[in-house]
Amino acid sequence: MRRLALALAGLCGALALAFVVLVARAPLAGVDAAVLAALREGSGLTIAVNGRAAVTWFPTVEIRIDGVSAARGDETPFALAREVVARPRLGALLAGRVELAGVTLREPQIALDRIPFDEVFAALRAAPARSNMPELRVVDGRLAIDGRSIEGVTGALVWPSAGRPLAVSAYGTFEGRPVEGAASLADPEALARGARAPVRARLTGGGARVLFDGHALDAEGPRFEGALRMRAASLRQTLRWLGAPAPRRSAPLTGFSLAGEATADRHGLSIANAELDLEDHSFLGAGRLTTGGKRPSVEATLDAETLDLAPYVDGLAPGVRENGALSSKRFDLAAIQGFDLDLRLSAGTLTFAGFRFEDVAATVAIADGALDISVGEASAYGGAVSGRLIVEPRAQDAVALRADLSATDVTIEEAFAGGGKEPPIAGALTAEFGVRGEGRSAAEIVGDLEGRGRLRLADGAIKGFGHNRALALVGLRGALAVSSAEANVVVRRGVALTQDLRAVGSDATLTLAGDARLAAGELKLDGFVRPVEGGWRLPIRVDGPFAAPRIRPNISLADPQGEARNMGAR
Repeated sequence: MRRLALALAGLCGALALAFVVLVARAPLAGVDAAVLAALREGSGLTIAVNGRAAVTWFPTVEIRIDGVSAARGDETPFALAREVVARPRLGALLAGRVELAGVTLREPQIALDRIPFDEVFAALRAAPARSNMPELRVVDGRLAIDGRSIEGVTGALVWPSAGRPLAVSAYGTFEGRPVEGAASLADPEALARGARAPVRARLTGGGARVLFDGHALDAEGPRFEGALRMRAASLRQTLRWLGAPAPRRSAPLTGFSLAGEATADRHGLSIANAELDLEDHSFLGAGRLTTGGKRPSVEATLDAETLDLAPYVDGLAPGVRENGALSSKRFDLAAIQGFDLDLRLSAGTLTFAGFRFEDVAATVAIADGALDISVGEASAYGGAVSGRLIVEPRAQDAVALRADLSATDVTIEEAFAGGGKEPPIAGALTAEFGVRGEGRSAAEIVGDLEGRGRLRLADGAIKGFGHNRALALVGLRGALAVSSAEANVVVRRGVALTQDLRAVGSDATLTLAGDARLAAGELKLDGFVRPVEGGWRLPIRVDGPFAAPRIRPNISLADPQGEARNMGAR
């Protein structure tokens, strides 16, 4: 027993002596410089140290270096780690070489928008040519972009080996919500040869999920092509979480999903054969997001079978009317301030504010915070409409509006059939209008409107004459059948004025002049009704709300002697 104990003690002593000898042979002097050299070679970046280095042997061999930064060339560092912990391969170290098994960045702060992706991509291309690339880990990191940051980032990058892909994964917290991502590059050697390398990526956070399955290639910089899928429970909430432009008041824009063939490079992202679902509407088309300018720019072509504009418009312009009056809620153009847009939109059926349009072809442009909507032509209630609407921001949260509208042979009773009340006018309406106004709400803008227009009505009727006996004398019993009617209108400070409204019917001719107060929804017109078979005329007044005006005799307007002379002359 004693001899066994002595043998074991001798063996331990020999092992300890051998270990001391091997440690003595290990290149401890300058080991930190060797670690930094390996990091430079693996990343293609400038690696600098602003602290001390130390080597520990127990319980594992580790090289700790304080204050390590990474930069492209002589530029300001885009990354700074409080500590870098490198784990060398013990066998190589004892043999006099420094080979890293793993590198951990503790509490790194990284500016995502300043990462030199070209250099990083070059390192990925060269990775297959290098052997024994170390595993890279991040602990409690901070990734910053545009003044916002992902906190508490923990992640790992594992280089390919034994048929396994290059893989990267990470998780953290952004704006109080968890975010997680992972990606894999299946064949880095293909990338090094200039061929396509299979890539898969996944990102979740903020109620959204993004999946990519495609290829990476080197085409004057990194380029990715493949199938892209996105989903979000509420697009508005996800956009606000990301800090992207989103309306403060609108429907939540639920049921968002996007799928298509994507191409991403240093210039932006394009999607072909896209299928977009949002708010129970489906779109087909293509688009491109371009970055690098003073603001992101989006170009897109979309086609929808049906489309309701309310969820999208309500975020910019709250309800035009509330409690029977024009709304005093302020317009909110914040959602269109951070990007430019060039959208070509077509829809089989489009609904807005209770009206229905078919075969719509429109363009929507956003530039410098201004919105420009043009409708080339759309079918509406047996006729056609077209127009242009421009909305521009002004000082003190005001909005300048300019609208040019045209309608041809639109059947009025069909247009208002769903309103619950029969409109006071029927027939085919042809109109041209151009108005301008400025204000912070619908009430202010309507009260500020200036412009002019022309109205023409064919094969219709003017209702609201009731059963007044005096009106019955000129053949007006409930309504006046009209073969044609027209008027020129001038709008001043929210009041529409006309001096020449004339309607010709089978029973009588109607002439009126007066005004309509657009903000209040009230009109007041005075004029005459002249029977077709008669040498006299009856003065009348038309007043009241737009939806139900009253038409009655206005004896105070009559000139009995003048009327007698008119009758005698005839």
